[in-house]
Amino acid sequence: MSGDRWRNTGWYLSPTTTGALLADIAGIGAYSEKANYAWRGMRSIDYDLVSSLQRTNIDATEAMLRERESAILDEARSWGLGYGVGGWSTDLQLLADLQHYGTSTRLIDVTSDPMTALWFACQDVGEPDLTNSGVLIAIDTAGWPRFGRSQPPGTWRSAGNPMGWELEAGLESGQPFVVHSLHPNDRLRAQNGYFVASRVPDRPNEGSPLAGLSLEFEVVPYKYPRHLLDDMLHNTHHVARRRIPFIAVRVRSELKPRLRRILENSYNRSSRVLFPDFAGFRDFSETATPRSSEEEIDSKRPRKGGSV
Repeated sequence: MSGDRWRNTGWYLSPTTTGALLADIAGIGAYSEKANYAWRGMRSIDYDLVSSLQRTNIDATEAMLRERESAILDEARSWGLGYGVGGWSTDLQLLADLQHYGTSTRLIDVTSDPMTALWFACQDVGEPDLTNSGVLIAIDTAGWPRFGRSQPPGTWRSAGNPMGWELEAGLESGQPFVVHSLHPNDRLRAQNGYFVASRVPDRPNEGSPLAGLSLEFEVVPYKYPRHLLDDMLHNTHHVARRRIPFIAVRVRSELKPRLRRILENSYNRSSRVLFPDFAGFRDFSETATPRSSEEEIDSKRPRKGGSV
């Protein structure tokens, strides 16, 4: 199970109380002023950090994923998607929109708000074959290429391929990269959300739970991150600290109910706040009843002798 793999990286914390967990989150955030953490919460620690598109074919190479991705982009544009007042969106911007509306892409959702990520990690799994303990992941993205919020660089690449240059540059960088949405919708703004992505690793680490990112890291002894955080708390002098590439915090199943109440009452993190749209109401309201896909399609079929 991935729970063991997160622990086996060494970059792992397993607090036993809600207070200790919240203190660990604060400690990670305060560890280094040079860090730029992207946070992601997953409801089961058995999950790998992998994109939804790669998850559909876990053995896919970069070439296979790129072929599938190109087909998705081509068909989306044939539907007229990605066109607005400013013209056509870049491939990365279109992928960001597709990802946020439920299409599988290479992008991985993250947030700049650890409490938002913790809310997702505190949701129950409901599947008997998965561990109900969640995982909160902080990834240091300092130094990664960033796309989506800047003007094209004026290079031959951007001039010759205005829609694809960002994605090509990110994939050729050889490292993970960050993608911001140029026009974030209400949900993305409420969640302080953005995305990370990378090439499929050429030589995937079989023991790594970070199957979706080309992120190199050194395996460290268990409890080493605890030593780093404790040293930070007790060392009042400014010292150069070792970079934490990522850290996974176990969210124990028995802590989830109390954490959900704390998140709603003290941090204003709830489904109503994080999903402020019609789809969110459909999925999380206590009164709404979602229609099935078959029912919705059937209701739009023309009846014999009638009209659409």
